[in-house]
Amino acid sequence: MTYEEIVRKMSELDSDEFISNSQPAHAAILYRIMFERAKHKISIFCHNLNAVVFDPLAEHIKPVVDRGVRISIIVQETPESKIFKNKFEELSFYFSPNKLPFFICYASTNKICD
Repeated sequence: MTYEEIVRKMSELDSDEFISNSQPAHAAILYRIMFERAKHKISIFCHNLNAVVFDPLAEHIKPVVDRGVRISIIVQETPESKIFKNKFEELSFYFSPNKLPFFICYASTNKICD
């Protein structure tokens, strides 16, 4: 089985087993499956929005939000993925400021980007 097949199977079974996440490609698969399966909220704490991991996820933000899922991300350092960050900013124009279903907080500056 491939890594993705293993992760999908564990997700379908609602497994509480730990999933190894040793490389950016693995993280990208984990997050994509989280975005596909989330029902209420996605909370992510990451180093810098690694472009390898988060660029491919940008196209999945709107469908997740359209399903009513809230996305919260805390980023420790300057975001690397401009594509993902820009998609968040683009979508923010469609919501009133106090009704945003997502946010990114930059821990290095304590700046919250809605």
